[in-house]
Amino acid sequence: QAKLYGSYHALKDGFASEGLVSLTGFPTQTLKFKHEQKPLDSDKLDEVWQALISSRKEGFLIGITCARPDVSEKEYEIVGLIYKHVYSVLQVRAISGLRLMQLRNPWGKHSWKGDWNQTSRLWTSELVEKLNPSKDNDGTFWISFQDAVKYFSEADQQK
Repeated sequence: QAKLYGSYHALKDGFASEGLVSLTGFPTQTLKFKHEQKPLDSDKLDEVWQALISSRKEGFLIGITCARPDVSEKEYEIVGLIYKHVYSVLQVRAISGLRLMQLRNPWGKHSWKGDWNQTSRLWTSELVEKLNPSKDNDGTFWISFQDAVKYFSEADQQK
C-alpha cells in the first residue's frame, strides 16, 4: 500500500476498508458502531455482533478503526489504544455469556489496558484455557464487544 500512496509516510491514518481493498481487491462492508453520533440500540448492536461472528467464521478479514470523535487522544493513551489506528480482528467469540474480540495492533505493541487485558483479574482458568490470551507484548489482546463499541468507530469486513 505504501507503493500505491507513494511512501509509508503517506499512510499516516485511514480506515480499514482502504487497506483491505488495497490488499485483497475485494469490496468491503462497513459496520458502524454509532448512527449520526448516537449510540446504536441493542437490536442494531446485536446485528453488528452477528455480522462480525459470521464474517470471522467465513474467514473474511476484518479491521476495526480506533477513531471516535467523542473520545480524546489522552483517553485513548490511558487505555492503551492508538487514536486513528486500525487493528486486525483475529477472533470474535461468544463464551460463558460474554462477547469478546481478540484484536491485534499491527505495530506489535501498545496493548489494551482495560478489562480483559493480559493481566486482568477477569480471566478465569476456564476462559484462559478456551481463549488462550497472549502473555507476550505482541500487540494481541482481548476486549469486550461493549468496550470495542465505546472506543472504536467502525469495523470494515471483506466481502
